[in-house]
Amino acid sequence: MVGLLFLTFIFSFYYKDGKIKVIMKVLKRDLKHGLVEVRTETLDDLWYLSQIVEEGDKVSGRTVRKVKGKDDKLRAEQAERKPMFLEIRVESVEFDQNSNRLRILGSITQGPDNVISLGDHHTFEVGENTQITIIKPRWGAHHLKYLDDAKASSKRARIMVAIIGDGEATVATIRESGVSFVDTRESLGGKYVAGKEAKKLEFYAKLAGLLGDVAEKSSVEKIILGGTGFEKRNFYDYLKEKDAKLAKRCSVTDTGSEGKRGVHEILKGGAADKALSESRIAKEAQYVDKLLTEIAKDGLAAYGFKETGGAVDSGAVDVLLVSDKVLRKDREKVEKLIEKAKSAGGDFHILNSKYEAGERLDGLGGVAALLRFKV
Repeated sequence: MVGLLFLTFIFSFYYKDGKIKVIMKVLKRDLKHGLVEVRTETLDDLWYLSQIVEEGDKVSGRTVRKVKGKDDKLRAEQAERKPMFLEIRVESVEFDQNSNRLRILGSITQGPDNVISLGDHHTFEVGENTQITIIKPRWGAHHLKYLDDAKASSKRARIMVAIIGDGEATVATIRESGVSFVDTRESLGGKYVAGKEAKKLEFYAKLAGLLGDVAEKSSVEKIILGGTGFEKRNFYDYLKEKDAKLAKRCSVTDTGSEGKRGVHEILKGGAADKALSESRIAKEAQYVDKLLTEIAKDGLAAYGFKETGGAVDSGAVDVLLVSDKVLRKDREKVEKLIEKAKSAGGDFHILNSKYEAGERLDGLGGVAALLRFKV
């Protein structure tokens, strides 16, 4: 089987906080035969794979499948689960950020003849620390960029933003796969209500516990505390006294908005430091903000397939922006734009339509470009 050929178990390690961590590594890259083999480690890796693996691809690896007994009379729920090597032709891909799983469904094309039937359906449950081989008819530039981005993302700090108000906080974890939010609230009562300070300390303790748990689970290295009032600073002072280790990861900044709006304000880069500005989601927000600014002043921007295509043909594109929704819908058309833009020295970026920047790009037709010169 092609998936079993030349298996090279190469891992990439880095040392951080006294721990050895493994990052996603491309174990084999044979584009002549359309084959790439990877091992996952983080939730971000699963998101990148969800963008890479498509209908019609072949995916192979070790998996577990229910197998009936020899007499074929066992009920399905009583069938024995056995580990085996399988290859499937992909029919659908589902990424569930909440369960940390990527599900790849397809029909079996290779496997042990004595226990499976070719054409039967099987689902690969890809989680952290999973090794799979992907075979494509053709690896496009955007596929390879996702692979490179996955490698680069492992070197970036994981970021968390907490927008803190009076007895309430919105906590956002910034991953390459997107932004996940958690809200926490505590009723503190009015300014002169008895016991308010004690309740506020309880809220601080609850928030500190939440930040600590999320930071540990998501390997967060930087926490930005924001908000419109004084509570972010008050909480930071509390944290320095109660959990100095966690406080060292924190910085404090002002925002003009509370809640999710405050988070998006930071993501747009106005209050972000270098670590945040390197995150994929922040870059997407910055690209779209710059695009809208250029459009508003009839400057160096193009949007929509027709206008953007003309800019690409003229070699004027500096950065081509495409939403993943449009890429899935008009893949061949988009791939031609990407290749033309690259051949003229331009860059490109695929935006996630689930988040604000991608939604705004979809509102412009899902395709746009920042230009070197007007056309």
